[in-house]
Amino acid sequence: KHHEIYLSDFTRTAPEKLKTVLRHPIVRP
Repeated sequence: KHHEIYLSDFTRTAPEKLKTVLRHPIVRP
């Protein structure tokens, strides 16, 4: 169930996270 919550949170913070990832190409599982 943790994966579901994480996915939901990730989807919400997708825009901000994408900006950070684009600036710093560091992908964390």
